[in-house]
Amino acid sequence: MISTILTTIGNGILSYKLGNMIQGVQSLIERRTANNKRFGKLELSIPQQIGANNDDVSAEPRNIIAGFLLDTSGSMQGHKLQHAINTIKKFMEVIHAERNGKTIQHQPIHAWIYVITFNSVAELVVPFQEITDETIPLISEHLDYVRANGSTNYQRAFIKQTEVIEEIIKKLNDPQQESVAGGRNPQQESVAGGRNPQQESVAGGRNPQHYHLLRFFETDGEITEGSTDVKKLYNMMRSTSTAAAATAATTTTAGPRFTFEDYVVGYGTGVDLGCLKDLASPYPPAELSTNTETVAGGRNPQQSSVAGGRNPPNCSTLTTILNDEDIGYKAGEILFKLIMRCGNNWKISVDTSGGAKVELFEYQTHQWGTDTSIHSMIYGEKKTLWVQYTPAVDTTTLPSVQVKIQYENQFTAEKFTYQFEHDIESEQQDQTNTEDAAAAVSIGDLVTPLFPLILGMSQIEIFKMFREMEADRYDKDIIVREAYKILRILKSIDAITRISHPAIACQTLNLITDVKVIIGLTTIEDQKEQRMVIHDRRICSAEEEVFNSGAKVSRKYVPDEEEHEEDAIRVINAAKKAAAEAAAADTASNPDANLDDNNHQQPAEYDAYEEVGDGLPSRIPTMMPYTQNDYVDTPFMGRGGHRSYNGNRRTHNGSELRALCVRIATARNKQEDTSAEELYQQMQAQQKQYGGGGNGVWYEADEYEPYDGPRDDTFSNTPMDDDYTQRRIGIMRQMSS
Repeated sequence: MISTILTTIGNGILSYKLGNMIQGVQSLIERRTANNKRFGKLELSIPQQIGANNDDVSAEPRNIIAGFLLDTSGSMQGHKLQHAINTIKKFMEVIHAERNGKTIQHQPIHAWIYVITFNSVAELVVPFQEITDETIPLISEHLDYVRANGSTNYQRAFIKQTEVIEEIIKKLNDPQQESVAGGRNPQQESVAGGRNPQQESVAGGRNPQHYHLLRFFETDGEITEGSTDVKKLYNMMRSTSTAAAATAATTTTAGPRFTFEDYVVGYGTGVDLGCLKDLASPYPPAELSTNTETVAGGRNPQQSSVAGGRNPPNCSTLTTILNDEDIGYKAGEILFKLIMRCGNNWKISVDTSGGAKVELFEYQTHQWGTDTSIHSMIYGEKKTLWVQYTPAVDTTTLPSVQVKIQYENQFTAEKFTYQFEHDIESEQQDQTNTEDAAAAVSIGDLVTPLFPLILGMSQIEIFKMFREMEADRYDKDIIVREAYKILRILKSIDAITRISHPAIACQTLNLITDVKVIIGLTTIEDQKEQRMVIHDRRICSAEEEVFNSGAKVSRKYVPDEEEHEEDAIRVINAAKKAAAEAAAADTASNPDANLDDNNHQQPAEYDAYEEVGDGLPSRIPTMMPYTQNDYVDTPFMGRGGHRSYNGNRRTHNGSELRALCVRIATARNKQEDTSAEELYQQMQAQQKQYGGGGNGVWYEADEYEPYDGPRDDTFSNTPMDDDYTQRRIGIMRQMSS
């Protein structure tokens, strides 16, 4: 059902003289293919849903329980709460429309819901019930009475959720209970052939019903009451510690079975992003694995034990929402992926032999390793993973690469494993890398095999920039120069592929937006907001979501500002040199002229901008969580690490270089006859006027919006002429209406 393709390139790619076509790409390729390394992509392809006549597709309904744990503290008052409530209403409408298999033909979905609100207390405002034509109006009416007030208490919310889930499991386990759906017992419904053919039979001669419970935890603020122990809260959030749950998890009874999935949704910049990331992690915090509350059976009932006694990862994710109106779009993306899902908890691993080494790039940890994980994949999806292959020393034979893919179907509890073997071609075998072949190949012939790999190299650099921005370890001037470098590469590719290769052009435009987001982030002084944007855009980019996160920040980019980098550097360096010479002359004539607050003599020297090499390392540890020892292999620059010409560490968080580039670009776009030197003098005068600090000195509000025409950048740049994408966007628009 699943297929893979492995494509790699070595340093022979340089024989194409791509540097003449793509500005600045040669150093990037040299680094990725140094020491005989090969860079490549591993493509995973999931087929479209198989037709109803195929035995692989069951007509048995997917049973989904959607549980909402909604923050109604005082800060949710107004549009934020209204958007959240309307999203729950739209969720019911869309999921109910799938009852007879609207998106995937012959795949019906039956859905149930409960809603708990929490602030200083937690309350069940919508009891557990099936979503039907009759219940939807009543549920909506209950939601209309929800109001915001009080503090934020995660602990009470999770305790209440555990109680509610306990009652749900008991109800579905009791064959004498009147069903919530039309007076029938949902677990007694028969399926084609009398049982689910994909599962082992159980007592009674048929398989139990399977329920997948989605737990949405939605909050807009930090904890103000109750426990703040993340380890404890992580466990409480997933707790189903009852005898009923343990009974439900076993295959030795005829009762229903359950799987669980958690979505943590953070609204605005007031949330504790670190706490939410921990709560949304697939794995518990380190100490929790040995300090987990036990339940009946001695372990978490919704998970099966594995070799070594460790439970498999919990299927969970974090979604951040900066704008209230984006709630519906984000929920629509989640819902579409749920409807179209092929499987979740994917693990892809690679291996080779003979002393060679093959590695995958893991965007979540920003490291190269032998395996990576994917939250879920959907029917019709194609996923690209980036690969680097290092051959063994003194070998002429390149061993094959073994690929292993594991995932599970949470609707049936089935687990799947696929294994593939791919050969790596040597440079001698790869005739397309010879000079003779290069001379005969046109640019059009190069685009399809090579440009996607160059885009992959660029995407890795972009992830590194996001990582360093989040860590705040590098001077923003360094980040900006790295961003400009990648932007020139992407613009060169876009100029070649825009018309004749729409799929590559769309991927290029998405990466260009990534870079523009990074550039725009240098103007955001609020570090919490900055990190929220980074998390949102990085996830959106890596998981190839349709929703275009970070578009507002990307519009802070001024058209072609990177083209003025050389001019700006020349002006700044000249000014610094002149200031340093003047300071030296003052010191010679008056030794007390350049003393700092501690009466120390300031050096009469300056740090000139130099040619940027590969400033950001390719392989460094993950950003979070971290300790001071995590970065031993990283050249530490520190916050505001670049010193200004008078030797004082800069107090602003922005980029002086970028600020001047913006001013030059704005002047040139307006056809103003103002020299770069004059613009820099104006910028320096403004800095002195405001006391020398803050992003307000370097950037002005009217410079953020260079384009004031119509725009519709809600969705990422992607081909939208197929039914699959149109249905996806249709669900998102419906959820946000």
